[in-house]
Order: sequence, then C-alpha cells, then structure tokens
Amino acid sequence: MLIFDVKGGHLLIVFTLLFLVVGCISQNEPEDEYTVIQLDFDGEGGLETVELGSNGWDVVTIENKEGRLRIFGDVFDLNGELVSENRQLELFGLGSIVSSTNYVGFEIRHQTNGVLEIKLKENASGKPYGIVLMLQNDNNSKRIYVDQVESAGYDFEGIEFYQGEDDGDSLYMRNNIHRYEFDFLETRQLEVSPFVGTNVIVNSYFKSEEMNAFIWFESDLVEVETPSEIIDGSIYFSDRMSIYSKNPSSIPYLPNLMVTIEAPAGKSIFTNNIEMRKRKLSYKLTIKSRSTSEIHEIVGKWIETSPTGLYRIDELEVD
Repeated sequence: MLIFDVKGGHLLIVFTLLFLVVGCISQNEPEDEYTVIQLDFDGEGGLETVELGSNGWDVVTIENKEGRLRIFGDVFDLNGELVSENRQLELFGLGSIVSSTNYVGFEIRHQTNGVLEIKLKENASGKPYGIVLMLQNDNNSKRIYVDQVESAGYDFEGIEFYQGEDDGDSLYMRNNIHRYEFDFLETRQLEVSPFVGTNVIVNSYFKSEEMNAFIWFESDLVEVETPSEIIDGSIYFSDRMSIYSKNPSSIPYLPNLMVTIEAPAGKSIFTNNIEMRKRKLSYKLTIKSRSTSEIHEIVGKWIETSPTGLYRIDELEVD
C-alpha cells in the first residue's frame, strides 16, 4: 500500500508538472489571429487611405482573390526609383508597388509610416476583381481585402479627325501587280478590272497609346465615318465607314470598275501598275461613362492604305 501511495504521489507530481508546462506554452504562443480590413471600389476605380494604427508595417504578400495566386509587378523606393520589376510583390518599409494589365491594376503607396494608400484603375475585365494584402508588424498581422465591381462601360459620343504632326498622305507605286495573259487568233477588245491583285484593297485601322482605347468596343462594334480626301489641309468625308478597332478593316476598292484593252492576235501579256496612298490622320474619340455620365477623350492615329484611283496597264513582251 505504501508503494502504491508513493507511486501514485509520483504520478500526481508528473501530471501536475505536465499541466504547468502546457499552460506556459499556451500562454507564450503568438495568437494566430489577424485584423481584417475590407475595401470596396466602384468599377471606375479610385483611391482609399488605410490608417494602420501603428508603425513598422510590411506588405509581405499580395494575392488575387480568385485562385489566391501571388501577383507580380514592380517595386519603387520612396523617391520613385525602380527597385525591382516583374517580381512577386512585397514591400518592406516605405515605397510603392504597382501591378497593371490592360484590364485591371493597382498601385499601393506606403509613403508615411502606418498609412497605406491603395489606388485601383478602372476595371475593364468585364467581371469583379479582388486582391488580398497580407501585412505584418512584429507579431501582429492584418489582411486587407480589396473588391472591385466591373466597370459599366462607355457609350460612343463622337469622333473628330484632324491633321497633326507628321500627318497627311504619302504616295508610292505598285508595279506589275497582276498579269493578264491571252492567246487569241485575232485582235480582240475585252474588259478587265484594273484594280486586281494581292492587297489591292482599302485597308484601315486605328491605334492609340492609351491602354483602354479599344476595350469598350470589342464586343459592341462601332462604325465611324472616315475621311475620303485631304485637299489643301482640309479634310473631306464621303459615305465611307470603318470599324473603330485596332484590328485592320478591309474592303475592296472599286470592284465593279472595268476598262477596255485591246489584245493582239497570238499570245499577249498585260500587267497593271497602281498608285497607292498611305494616309495618316490624328483623331479624338469622345465617350461617356454609363455609370457616371462623365466624358472621356481618347486620342490616337487613323491609318489607311488605299489605291488613289490612278493606274496604268502595260503590255509586256512575250518570250
């Protein structure tokens, strides 16, 4: 009985020690909790300032909400000098980080200790966009959830063409574009089209340095009236229409025009030579936001390549 009591006493001491050790460990473990901050942005983007409440915060990771994948971008110091580019985003100390695509993007500025500025560009992706920022300060953590609805888009208001620097027409000849080959018993008059051959068409497209110049009209195509002549610096229009797009738009040039040539008896070969024109003009496109009714302007260049209408058909020597 004494041995049993002694062993039991030892067991009691062991269990007591284990309880005290576990209790100490539990009290010293850092809490796995974090403060959550929620930011909601309109589709047009904007700027939000977050007061973190203390100093020394670092942005340790940034992920997209869909798939929770790390986001890549550029890191800048407090003076705006590039520190690193196209890397997984994180920011230790002061500075800024930027990530941008054709459709969505953001800039996060940490220029004052304890204060973050989060700026989102317009969401042109056609679906909601979201990111998660994970912040660390000593043993404390914060997560900032950023959600943005898609932009409502824009309506076409008008387009204006004007002659800017280096704009105008340049002319050049395309020779021996197409061969007309005949073999008759006697001289014969016949009709041929002078504007046949590879790329004898009216080809035009728009270009702009502005990132979202064409996104709003990729699904809802917009046709605009394009210039037909530039005379003494004045721009004239006809009924010619082109799709407002960075993708080339092509139409035949006078496909029904026929001219008469006289082919001699025997074998003969004719070829066409066509004067071409490359035209470049500046444009200003006006669009209106569907959600705010705010007017935006997009500038760029319109470029067209087309026959001028002048041609020559030559008879070649037959070997």
